[in-house]
Amino acid sequence: MRFPVPGPTYPPWSAEKVKNEVMVLMYLREHTTIPLPQPEQLAPFIVMDFIDGACLDDLLRQPTESNQDRLILDPDLAQTKLELVYSQIANYILQLSRLPLPAIGAISKDSDKWVVTGRPMTYDMNELVAYTGFPEGNLPSEPFNCASEYFRQRADELWTHLYTQRKICETKEAARQMFIARRRLADLIPKYCIDDDKPLFRLFSDDFGPFNMLADPETLRITAVLDFEVANAMPA
Repeated sequence: MRFPVPGPTYPPWSAEKVKNEVMVLMYLREHTTIPLPQPEQLAPFIVMDFIDGACLDDLLRQPTESNQDRLILDPDLAQTKLELVYSQIANYILQLSRLPLPAIGAISKDSDKWVVTGRPMTYDMNELVAYTGFPEGNLPSEPFNCASEYFRQRADELWTHLYTQRKICETKEAARQMFIARRRLADLIPKYCIDDDKPLFRLFSDDFGPFNMLADPETLRITAVLDFEVANAMPA
């Protein structure tokens, strides 16, 4: 059973994030061989089948005495096991790269066809409204049909963030650098973001990594990839 965690998840968005995650799981189970849990029921939470395995991130890291210690790859890990992990993840990314979608945003199923119908719900958006006082009304409310529209929206969000979170900078120089970076980003969008007549986008998740994968502790064969609540069709 998977719940949106109060606090880290902006409460008004809990239902939207749960629905988005279920849609992504269904889509990937239909179109890929990525090992995924089967969502059994959708409510304010997700009921899914149990999959055995340990967190892949824990299996790859060097054992430490404290949670404060620096996390590094375990040097005693067999090269064959490490290559197996890399090859599995590379295969998942390759499969995702072969699934074109027509717009930027959250996916859903309309009859027998997968479409993009919702706004892109990203990890960064959640952090902004949950912790910085960012005005929710300044965030997107619908999908984007081209990459330039999306990047212009992101540039506007970065400006608003700099203005609304007054303690984001500790020094005048830091504020100056952030101001310049935002101006440069806005200037670069029309120069480098050239939209195609028929743009295609790919599914991307901010949380795709070993920390959200389960694996057999002995073989490091991945048994499940988890946490797709911030997965969206995005510019490739």
